[in-house]
Amino acid sequence: METFCIPGGKIVVFTGLLEHFRTDEEIATIIGHEVGHAVARHGAEKLTRKLLPVDSISTLLFKQPFSWNRKIELEADYIGLMLLASAGYDPRVAPKALEKLDQINGDYIYPSAKERAQLLAQAEVMEEALCIYREIRPGY
Repeated sequence: METFCIPGGKIVVFTGLLEHFRTDEEIATIIGHEVGHAVARHGAEKLTRKLLPVDSISTLLFKQPFSWNRKIELEADYIGLMLLASAGYDPRVAPKALEKLDQINGDYIYPSAKERAQLLAQAEVMEEALCIYREIRPGY
């Protein structure tokens, strides 16, 4: 984990990120994901969930935790992709940056960065981001 977002919208970026992600677009992809968490207020939501035993109950009843972590990661990816395009970065870089993240972190992340990359690369999602990108950067 090279970056994370804490409640209040502060984003922590470790310099180790720069060892793996060298282009502005790649770094913007990773930071955009964290900004997505801040925009969606996932930190506050996580604190609230810790106060309520929802995950423990669902694990007992259904033998698996809620897919809340999966939901917030995918939501942050989507928001980050749209922000990336809005900032004038080519969104087509995002899936490759996430695949690179998968190589770095291995199975540490759920859902896997590979799965997240595939979801961002879906035609409908990528086309939405590219429309924004083309408005910002005419001619691309």
